[in-house]
Amino acid sequence: MKIFASFDAISSLALLCLMAALSAHSAEAQRPNRIARLGILRTGAPPDPLIDAFRQGLRQLGYIEGKNVIVEYRWAEGKNERLAELATELVRIKVDVIIAAGPGPILAAKQATNKIPIVMPVVINPVGSGLVQSLAHPGGNLTGLTSQTDELLGKWMELIKEILPKAHHIVALVDSPNEIGQSKSAEEAARSLNFGFQVLRVSSVADFSGAFEMARKKNADAMLQLPSAFLYAHRMPFTSIKSSKGLSLPIFPLNNQQSLSWSSISKPPSKSA
Repeated sequence: MKIFASFDAISSLALLCLMAALSAHSAEAQRPNRIARLGILRTGAPPDPLIDAFRQGLRQLGYIEGKNVIVEYRWAEGKNERLAELATELVRIKVDVIIAAGPGPILAAKQATNKIPIVMPVVINPVGSGLVQSLAHPGGNLTGLTSQTDELLGKWMELIKEILPKAHHIVALVDSPNEIGQSKSAEEAARSLNFGFQVLRVSSVADFSGAFEMARKKNADAMLQLPSAFLYAHRMPFTSIKSSKGLSLPIFPLNNQQSLSWSSISKPPSKSA
């Protein structure tokens, strides 16, 4: 099922997927008056637009935090190395479902449990990255939504060519620890339009300066920022460091806050699987 949706609509779809997982994962969940406990694992820190949309979706479905649903938030605050520990903590407190947004949290949750359902509000190339067997039959304990990133990257490259007809070289900024197949798709899209292409990998804010220096060295005409919760969470220091370098390099941010084309990964998993 393909859906062209706004960010709020995407969050609602993720909530529907979540509720399906909750209702299916065990007989215990059907016990009257039982309060569901949801775990959320995020790379960044509040305030978080995805969490705001999630809370709004909960209210629309009749769920009020602290009354008929408990939400356990775990924030890595931009420190990717904390994700494994936080995911393990959610498993230890026995949440019913883990909502993991972004490659890092998804991989950390997957490594922490093969029983608790994991809902992915947005995931890029889940089949190619090995997260699921297929979109129709994901298998395991993961379910959620996937963006049609390959197609989208091609459209972004076409847009860059239209806006910058004299552009020859594109650099792509990639969140290295959480990258799952994005850079290869970006390179294929760039090469198809005869762009020179270079991947710039970062894993911390301290790497931003070196990435801009490399872009300058490569005489890049534009930078494509590939989807990443880490990069989105640190967009302010990213912009500040760019300004301090005196670069006029156009930045094309490809992030999950935009209206995109999405596909659902069907069949919510069973906790007993």
